[in-house]
Amino acid sequence: MKTFVIYDQNGTIYAARYGEVDFIPNKLQVLYQEIPDEAMIDRVDLTDPQNPQISYTLLD
Repeated sequence: MKTFVIYDQNGTIYAARYGEVDFIPNKLQVLYQEIPDEAMIDRVDLTDPQNPQISYTLLD
């Protein structure tokens, strides 16, 4: 499912929205990424600052 998150420089997520997003703000740090339906978001992985990724755990 498409997932939209707003996060800070430490990878802490402040808001998440699932599904299609019509407007993506350009003055905030945001990601719009596909994750599995059975996933729970943990944080944003900033190991590679040029390519941040949503870190998640698969639920059983």
